Amino acid sequence: MIHIVEVKSDRKIMAYQIQTHDSLKKTDSELMKAFLVKNRGSIGSVFAPISGKIRLNQIVYRPWETIVPSE
Repeated sequence: MIHIVEVKSDRKIMAYQIQTHDSLKKTDSELMKAFLVKNRGSIGSVFAPISGKIRLNQIVYRPWETIVPSE
């Protein structure tokens, strides 16, 4: 599930997904990857209970602590 989809004022699409488990697998990123393929030019981030930013299956995973609400 993609939890939040935001369209910025410059029409850029941002997609956010929140994971609750810290044992990440390649299959966890498949939904976000499919969303980004279907919506070319969009940007996606997955937030998970991890200690640092990683890239898995071409998807960026970020720690929960880095979530910053848009203004």
